[in-house]
Amino acid sequence: MSTSKIAITCVLVTAACMCVTLAEDARTPPVALRAHNIVVPPDTGPVSGLTVVNLLDTAYSGKVTVKLPSGWKADKTTFDVSLKPRETKHIPFALEKAIARKTHVYPYIITAVGGGQTVAVEQQVICATSPYVKPKIDGDISEWLEDAVPVTFVCKGKKTVVRTFWNKRNYCLSVEVQEDKFDPGADAIQFALASGKASTGKLPNDKTARHEFVVVGGKCYQIAKPGTPLGDTQKPANLPAEPVAKAEVAVKREKDITRYEISVPIRPMRSELKPTTGREYRFGVLVHDPDGTGVREMGLVAAPLPGACNKYAWSKWVGAKFPDKPLLDSKLEWGFCTSIH
Repeated sequence: MSTSKIAITCVLVTAACMCVTLAEDARTPPVALRAHNIVVPPDTGPVSGLTVVNLLDTAYSGKVTVKLPSGWKADKTTFDVSLKPRETKHIPFALEKAIARKTHVYPYIITAVGGGQTVAVEQQVICATSPYVKPKIDGDISEWLEDAVPVTFVCKGKKTVVRTFWNKRNYCLSVEVQEDKFDPGADAIQFALASGKASTGKLPNDKTARHEFVVVGGKCYQIAKPGTPLGDTQKPANLPAEPVAKAEVAVKREKDITRYEISVPIRPMRSELKPTTGREYRFGVLVHDPDGTGVREMGLVAAPLPGACNKYAWSKWVGAKFPDKPLLDSKLEWGFCTSIH
């Protein structure tokens, strides 16, 4: 029996380094494996999960095992898996005992044995959650540093840190962008929110399931709503004449860091997000740095599976410089929680 290790991008949260481990067997690995983000603090006992993708044109049967961080316990860690050709399955499990870390990053080892091969993946799983806080949108992120969970990623040596809050009236995010220059008319934050069951279609007539926003020039604009044909999202459009009503934006530049604080009303999204403590939703962020790194994708922190890129993942708009290749999907697992303390 041979052993294959699939390339996994390690998450960089706070001071950890981004790395890639790659050691492939001559044979094609039969499956791809990924642990889902933890969407509430792990010591609260949330339901988590795995995704297993059959990469073959033949059926696959095997056994999948997840090794959790030291001291953790789940209701089940070994699963019998049977997959049709090219089939994808999601496997839920519940964390019964877990210890939260200040880094909010957790090492998993996922192993699949079957088809005459063993596939082992080491993944740094992130806690992706939004505590209930009412921040003051004023450019001072001190309360974010104390009460939010940072999700950090690096693109071409430049760091981006994303934090999120929610409350009864608003969805809020803070984004710290390390960049050599700041152009207020071109540099932008693009983000999307959707229900926990939403997915992105593959055809131009499929409909969007996301609320999508662009923050540029100190204002926040909505560029897509659920029900928009996906084909329309790929036709670069001018930003709306008016920014989002009651949205707040603060942008502050300090040394080589541009800090954004953003708040948008949650009421127009309530039917999709259903914001309550413990509920899962979908969230994604792009950073537009046209005179530096180009487009930065937060999706890289979540160990994307093969085929995770989708030409319809993000809406195009006039003034943005999108790469020719499809981007990673805008729908990462995220969750609403009460507090991280």
